[in-house]
Amino acid sequence: MRSPALCLGALTAALVLATALPARAEDPAAADHTTRDHVFVTILPLKLRPDVQRLGPGDAVGWINYTNRIARVYFAKDVAKSMTCTSKGTFRVNGDRLESADIQAQQFASLCSLAPGEYGYHVELRSGVGGGAGGGGGVTNILEGKVVAE
Repeated sequence: MRSPALCLGALTAALVLATALPARAEDPAAADHTTRDHVFVTILPLKLRPDVQRLGPGDAVGWINYTNRIARVYFAKDVAKSMTCTSKGTFRVNGDRLESADIQAQQFASLCSLAPGEYGYHVELRSGVGGGAGGGGGVTNILEGKVVAE
């Protein structure tokens, strides 16, 4: 039988060693760091908060879904030309729209920084699983918002 003091000592040493090691590139916390600031819009059942989101130079924008619906954010396709980064984040061009992937409840989507200007967008709230194109859920609400990049 091991002594409690020996077990406690081994546990303490393991914790000290684990916290002293530098983060590795493959660790999510190390890989997700960015120099850009994110500004978020909250998606609520009947409104966006704020409905006009202002961005400072270099700010990226994100949307957090606080509904029990599946949300999808979309802009006109031409907004992609105003992006000042090489990655569209969780957005893609689909037909005449620049749209996010489906945003499940308590999840988020992000778009990188934009050139100065005003950009109107819509948020579709869909019911049920499979709310995307060709899926079983229909659009239950469409909210409108605007991003103003300085």
